Amino acid sequence: MSFNEQYELFILNGIFGIGGVIIGAIIPLLKDLISNKNANKLERIKIHDKDRIQAYQDAFDFTNVLKVEYWDKNKDMDIQFLNACSEKFFKIFKQIPYYSKNVRNNILEIEELNDKLFINIANKQDNNKLVGEEISEIYKKLRKNLKDDFKKWDQ
Repeated sequence: MSFNEQYELFILNGIFGIGGVIIGAIIPLLKDLISNKNANKLERIKIHDKDRIQAYQDAFDFTNVLKVEYWDKNKDMDIQFLNACSEKFFKIFKQIPYYSKNVRNNILEIEELNDKLFINIANKQDNNKLVGEEISEIYKKLRKNLKDDFKKWDQ
């Protein structure tokens, strides 16, 4: 074997040796990158689920505030509704992305009712009638949709 052939063989062995080391180092790095990405995704899902559960708990608590039969019959219904909304509704509204479409629609109905009352706040008789007619229906729909969503979580 001549010197040139030995030199070429030496170069090829070196190239393949270095290539093997590089590939051997890249594989664990790729494995770690993929593993970290999956761990981060799992952590985001856990945080989202925790926030979603809290949002539904808050919404369910809010439905208790909407039970008209617990309201004081001697006070104006519109004022009681606005007070109830001021305490808890805006927290629920901030969490709206976590709810299903039906629950979001019910929350938007409550917000529309709230807006109607603020626009016409001086007309107590119409406002009391409006709250009396609409809030019981919205309460029933919201409570039913929340329960339906809870049932879907088990599946």
